[in-house]
Order: sequence, then structure tokens, then C-alpha cells
Amino acid sequence: MLALLLPHLLPPAPAATPRLRAPTAALRLVGVVLYDIVKANIDVARRILGPEDAIRPVYVWVPLDIASPQGIALFASIITMTPGTLSCEVSADRRWLLVHCFHADDPAAVVADAKSRYERPLMEVFR
Repeated sequence: MLALLLPHLLPPAPAATPRLRAPTAALRLVGVVLYDIVKANIDVARRILGPEDAIRPVYVWVPLDIASPQGIALFASIITMTPGTLSCEVSADRRWLLVHCFHADDPAAVVADAKSRYERPLMEVFR
């Protein structure tokens, strides 16, 4: 009985979903992600089939500029969808994302690429 009555008595909850503010930027981001997935698949396959010393796994902490929980979740998901990278943990203060990389010659370049290719466009999409 309460389940039927309460929705009519209580005010509607505020929308928790951020609005898509830049659909063109979202389409560009989808293209970048698809391209990176194909490119990373080829790179991971070459490294797996190649010599063992061609693999240098590393963990990197990526500083987060994006603030919304939805944006952080999407950023972490994009990183995880890209072969060779895996989002492992978000810090308690939501300012850092721990990422495992299957191979990275330069961890700083991994951070810079993730921020420029994924985080900045996400910030534009959900600004």
C-alpha cells in the first residue's frame, strides 16, 4: 500500500544524470575510443606474440580533473575497454585513478594520453 501511496506524496527526486552538453564532442570521443580500441588490440597482440621483454607492465596514478561521479565512471570504463589498460581503483577523495598498463615505456605519457584523449573530451561533453 505504501509503495503505491509514497510516490504521489513525495516530491520528485532531482535528476542525478548530467546532461549531454556537446553532442559533437561526444561523437568525436566515440570515434577516438573506437580507433584506440582497434590500435590497442593490434599492439597487445604483437606484444603477446613477440618476445617477452617487449612487455613492461606498470601501475600509474592518473590525477582526475573531472569531478562528477558519472564522468569518473565513464572515464574509468573507457580506460578499461581499451585493451592493455585496466582501471583498478578510484581514490577515496575521487582525485586519482589507479590504472594498470600492460605495457608502458613512459608512464607520464600514459597519463598525458588518457587525460588529453579521454578526460578532456568528457569534461567538454558534461561541462
